[in-house]
Amino acid sequence: PEHMNITSYNIPSGVENIDSYAFSECKNIKTVTIPDSVKFIGSEVFNTDVLTCDETVDGLIYIGDILIDDIGDFDYDNYEEITIDVANIREGTRIIAEGVGWYDGIVYNIPASVEIICGDLYYDASAYNVAEGNKLYSSIDGVLFNVDKTELIQYPGMSKRSSYTVPAGVKKIGDDAIETYNLREIILPDGLEVIGVVAIYAPSVAGITLPETLKRIEEAGINIDDNSVSQYNFGIVIPESVEYIGRYSIGRKAAILN
Repeated sequence: PEHMNITSYNIPSGVENIDSYAFSECKNIKTVTIPDSVKFIGSEVFNTDVLTCDETVDGLIYIGDILIDDIGDFDYDNYEEITIDVANIREGTRIIAEGVGWYDGIVYNIPASVEIICGDLYYDASAYNVAEGNKLYSSIDGVLFNVDKTELIQYPGMSKRSSYTVPAGVKKIGDDAIETYNLREIILPDGLEVIGVVAIYAPSVAGITLPETLKRIEEAGINIDDNSVSQYNFGIVIPESVEYIGRYSIGRKAAILN
């Protein structure tokens, strides 16, 4: 409750999920204790204007070993844009909350200590670099993967590449994984099995070849070819291997079955 007249709150042990905006309107809460049981923290959970937090020179805001937010890309007190090239997430950080990051084109350096990345990182980064030794995450050329490199988790939307080849061995393009206007070509590997929810949003890509190993295209999984070719040109052929196609799975142009 936003008007509760208390200044500190201990989240009960056993709680696993803190939903987005849970404390964002609480103007009296100055300290929050987060138990080790928490596995997911939504976006903009806390009111960082009043909450007691740690802040680094890169504008990243922490509660203990949890990166909860950042100060955004505009300093409303001084009315000037904040420009940061590299955000070094501090060593010892265990959880990164959902949606952290408002800096266009920034490089995020993720330490080996990170165990949980909640939801999406800000997609308009130029690179995500994961330190060696991280047990759950990895990166190749600035693209974020799970440690086994079987799932592409996040592509940096501000990368200046015009063509990207998803590495061999990747079996899944994760939910909201690729969102960029810079790519003109995306090459998918043999062995890919799943394209997640809104996994590919690349309006400048005119067509894409789906591998014969693909099994699922989730809801709104592929969004390409916004205006680049005639609406009468078919950009996608769906292979026989596909077992499931979600709603609005291919936009904007039509597709044909193989």
